[in-house]
Amino acid sequence: MLKPWRFAVPVALSLAVLAGCTSTSEEKPAVSGGVSPQPTADKRREIETKKADCMKQKGFKYIAYVPKPEPDAVVKARLGDYAAMKEHRAKYGFDIFSVSVYGIADTPGVENLTDNPNAALAGELSEAQSAAFSKAGGECQVQAVNAVLGKNFRSDEEIYQEADRVREREEHALDADPGLVRLAPGYADCLKAKGHRIGNTKPTKVVTALRDLFRGELLALMQEKTGGSGQLRMDLLTAEEAKPYLAREIKAALEDLECGKEFHAIYGPKNARITAASEELVGDL
Repeated sequence: MLKPWRFAVPVALSLAVLAGCTSTSEEKPAVSGGVSPQPTADKRREIETKKADCMKQKGFKYIAYVPKPEPDAVVKARLGDYAAMKEHRAKYGFDIFSVSVYGIADTPGVENLTDNPNAALAGELSEAQSAAFSKAGGECQVQAVNAVLGKNFRSDEEIYQEADRVREREEHALDADPGLVRLAPGYADCLKAKGHRIGNTKPTKVVTALRDLFRGELLALMQEKTGGSGQLRMDLLTAEEAKPYLAREIKAALEDLECGKEFHAIYGPKNARITAASEELVGDL
C-alpha cells in the first residue's frame, strides 16, 4: 500500500508501476454479470471535494482530483476479455518494462501520477512544509471518507488497514471460489510445461506469479543501478535496456493468457470488484 504522499516521488510514476497501480476511478457501466470494474466516480469526486475544503481550512492549497477514466479496451482486458487481453499483452506484456520502453503516457492502464495537479503543489514545498502537507492530507482524507462513506476512521493508517483487510478478505474468497479452484491446477501445470516455475497453486498466486517475476526483475535492476541505495526511479532504465526484458515479458504474458484463458474470464470481474472497494477507501492517499 502506498503512503502519503505517493506523488511526492522524483519520478512519480515509479511507485505506481512497481506496485501495479492503475487509474480506476471513473464510473463505467456494469459489465460481466453486473460487476462495475471501477470505483464510483461520484463518491471519489465527493471525497476529493471535501478533502480540498478541509485542506483549505488547514491553510493548504489542494485541488480535488479524480483520475481520468481508463480506455474501454483496458477495462475489457481487466475484466478478463480474451481478445482485449491478447491485444494489450502483445505490446505491453504485464505493464512492467513497457513503461520504460514506451513511456508512462503511452502505456494505457498504468496510472500516470504526474497527472495529479497536487504533485506540482507538493513539489514546491520545503521539507517542513511537505511534512505538514502530508499530515494534513491524511487527516483530511479521514474526515472526507468518514463523511461520504459513513465510516468512523480515526487515522489514515486505519484506512490503509481497512483497505488491506478488504483486499485480504476478498482474496481469501477468490482462493475458495469453486470455479477458480477447479481451473487453477491446470493453469499452473500449463505454465510449468512452458518452463515457468510455479510454486503456490492457489488462484491468487498462480494469476500473479509471472507478473511478480518481472516486477522483481525490474526492482533488482533498479537496486543494481543505485548500488542498493537511493530512490527507485523509472528513468534509471533506458528504453534500449528495457526492450529485451519487455520481449521476454510479452512472451510470458501471452503464454500466461493462453494457459489461463478460462481462469481469467472468471477472475477478472471478481478481482475488479475487489480493487474498486479498496481504492474507494484509499482514494488519493
